[in-house]
Amino acid sequence: MNPPKKTTKRELAFTAKNIERIEALKKRYPTNRAVLLPALHIAQEQFEFIDEAAMMCVASAVGIPPIWVYEATTFYTMYHQSKPGKTCINVCTSIACYLRGSDEMLEYLSKKLNIEIGDTTADGRFTLKAVECLANCDHGPMAQVNDDYKGLLTQESIDALIDSN
Repeated sequence: MNPPKKTTKRELAFTAKNIERIEALKKRYPTNRAVLLPALHIAQEQFEFIDEAAMMCVASAVGIPPIWVYEATTFYTMYHQSKPGKTCINVCTSIACYLRGSDEMLEYLSKKLNIEIGDTTADGRFTLKAVECLANCDHGPMAQVNDDYKGLLTQESIDALIDSN
């Protein structure tokens, strides 16, 4: 997997509405650290992806060390560290999907889109990632396409998915 592409330094600040949302979360959770994941979702909604500038913004708004934000952002595959394509395709690589051919589907997607795993197509249409369990093992090989789950992947279903996006 390739590291996130470097972008120019951005100056970021949460909107007043998003600051209010984060402050409301702080009242709901027992510690500021517990606010981190929902705050990252808010940041990704506003900023599109979580780069270093967004991480610093989250750390400041939540009141936690930046390293905690970095750790969560780089651990969870749901957070984009660089600008994602319009359609994000996350292929499950856990054992149940692997045994049903997820590695072949991932390779097929990579060749079809002409990108490496972790990259975005030049036209910005697709981002391809390998992820851990999508919790739908009986429908493997699985992919998450933006917020939708697609199971029992085949080359034909992948072709249809690409054509429809």
